[in-house]
Amino acid sequence: MNIIIYKNKTVSFIKKHKIISAVIALVLLTIGWRVYGALNSTSGETRYVLSSVEKGTIIASVSGTGQVSASDQVDIQSKSSGELTYLNAKVGQSVAAGTLIAGTDPTDDAFQLESAKISYDQLVNASPSDIADAETSVAEAHTSAQATLIQTSSDLSDVDSSINDLLDGYLEYKPAQSRTVKGKIDATDANYQRTEEDLNTFLNKYSEFGSASTYTDIENLIDEAYNVSLNLLQAAKNVKDTVVYMRSIEDASKMTEADNAYTSINDIISNISSIISNLTSTKTSLKNANDAINNLKNPDTLSVRSEELNLKQKEQAYADHFIRAPFSGIIASVSAQKGDTVSGSTTIATLITRQKVAEISLNEIDAAKIKVGQKATLTFDAIENLSLTGEVIEVDLVGSVSQGVVSYNVKIGFDTADDRVKPGMTASANIITDVRQDVLFVSASAVKTSGNIQYVDVVSNPPSGSQSSGGLILSTPPQSVQVTTGLSNDESIEIISGLTEGEQYVVRTIANTGASATSQSTPSLFSGNRTEGFSGATRAFSR
Repeated sequence: MNIIIYKNKTVSFIKKHKIISAVIALVLLTIGWRVYGALNSTSGETRYVLSSVEKGTIIASVSGTGQVSASDQVDIQSKSSGELTYLNAKVGQSVAAGTLIAGTDPTDDAFQLESAKISYDQLVNASPSDIADAETSVAEAHTSAQATLIQTSSDLSDVDSSINDLLDGYLEYKPAQSRTVKGKIDATDANYQRTEEDLNTFLNKYSEFGSASTYTDIENLIDEAYNVSLNLLQAAKNVKDTVVYMRSIEDASKMTEADNAYTSINDIISNISSIISNLTSTKTSLKNANDAINNLKNPDTLSVRSEELNLKQKEQAYADHFIRAPFSGIIASVSAQKGDTVSGSTTIATLITRQKVAEISLNEIDAAKIKVGQKATLTFDAIENLSLTGEVIEVDLVGSVSQGVVSYNVKIGFDTADDRVKPGMTASANIITDVRQDVLFVSASAVKTSGNIQYVDVVSNPPSGSQSSGGLILSTPPQSVQVTTGLSNDESIEIISGLTEGEQYVVRTIANTGASATSQSTPSLFSGNRTEGFSGATRAFSR
């Protein structure tokens, strides 16, 4: 009964005081919402910005700025003195290598050149009688060589017979002799048999030699006889060594035979030496006769060479009057006029190549990555939306030091020409130093370091749905996975091992603290060796 009365009084109060009741209701609603918010608030929870491990191409490059210049530039100067009688050069004119640009009066040097030609011709053109005498000497030398071949073939046959007499006589192995003696005799015999084969080859060629043989045939046969004789001399010395050894171990009863063998081999060696001497003399005679006729037909004497040098000097002096383009290019400026008197150092015009280069200055760390042949992209401050490709053509071997900083100049040749690009313009270059295709990579900021260890925070159960700029709240904290990294640039870094394609990882951490959120980027490899979050403890890595 009391409850009903109370309820009725309450309802009556609300009806009589509607405004006050509305205010009280609003206050109660606000308090209830705040209590609900407090009970369900995510304030203080960490949010994560995630990304996936990707597979693709990662490119590393080095950037620098510098100026455009012509790949080559030269001041074309006169090499002679006199009046400029010819000038064919205008600013902007294209010329090919060797094009005649200017010329001075060559009259005096033309006369001197003609005089030198006459003197040279008189010296080098031998008379018919001199040539005939030289040809007679050549014929006589070859006739004498034929006689030497006859004597040599006979003498070599006698030597061969004498050596075989020793091998079949005194040096023939006897059963009573020791194994050592047998080995020495067998080796001597085998060595001589090889030399005898060459000797027989020469003798067979000589037997086929006839009147139809040419001078060249005679010279070749003399050379072969000489080589065979040298080999035969060495073989005879080997035989002598064996005879000396046998003689040293013989008893008194066989000493006479040993002495005779020793005398015989010495006579053989003397005969071979005489044969070699005769062949050497014959070879010299043939060479002298051939040189004499060749010098008449193709002079090479000191006087001729002196006259030849004089002729070349006159030719050069005459050529110096004609000034030609050393390479293909464009006339950049003209400094003289037709009729001017010029000297040997007067600049006539300036020539530059069409090929342009960008000369970029790099610090020592970046320069160490640059090699000739690397590709580059070039842009220009003065020309909007123009991008040209190029290639590194030169890298300084020695750097320049300014205020303690070492820098190296790098030249980049343009692949294509653009007339809008002019020497002196500022150029920015992006040189590709390395490219890795079909590799795994993550954001460079995702890789953390702890001492010598690199790791990435990986999410095992990422929430479904897309993430906002405020990141995601994870049901389970990320795990640190040790990785091995490779190529890197400002944005990405290659993952060699530790992760697989498609895995979710933490790019950035957003720590909520009450009404505000603090974004914490993951320490990057490029911002120092940081170990944030370790607090001096040992971190446990998964995998």
